[in-house]
Formats: sequence, structure tokens, C-alpha cells
Amino acid sequence: MRSRIFFKLLAAFVLVIAGTTVTIDFLVRRAWEGSLRQEIERNLNQKTVLFAHLVDTDRTHSLQDIAAQNSDSTTTINVPTDAQHRYFRVVTPKLP
Repeated sequence: MRSRIFFKLLAAFVLVIAGTTVTIDFLVRRAWEGSLRQEIERNLNQKTVLFAHLVDTDRTHSLQDIAAQNSDSTTTINVPTDAQHRYFRVVTPKLP
């Protein structure tokens, strides 16, 4: 009798813990992905504005030269976002 109650309580605890883990994982993952998307979008917008300002102010070089110089000074990092192997491509300055 005691053994059956113990196993029922154990199963209930396992179900509650598993349900809580799945719920928290889902909520945290969604929040993290949203935060990552916002940060990447903000970063890309800033870099676009800086590049546009550089193109507007640099009258000595052609657009192709400026773009080539800018691409040489950056590196691309692929950041995985989910189980379907989708990635964000993040462009960052090269480290010395």
C-alpha cells in the first residue's frame, strides 16, 4: 500500500518538475531569442548609419573602395538560434 502511494507521489512530482522545466525553457528561450534579435538589429542599424555617414563624408575614395575597405575590417560570425539550424549572421570588427 505504501509503495503504491510513494510511486504515485513520485510520478506526480516528476510530471510537475518536467512540466515546469518545459514551460520555463520555452519562455526563457523566446525571451532570449527576442533580445538577441533586437540587439543584432540595433547593431546592424548603427553600422548602416555609420557606413552611410562614411560614404557621405569621404569624397576622395570611390564607393567600391570604401565598401572593400569596410568589408576587410570586419569578420562574420554565425550565431545559432534554434534546433532547425537557423543562424544569425553577425558582422563584427576584426580583432588585432
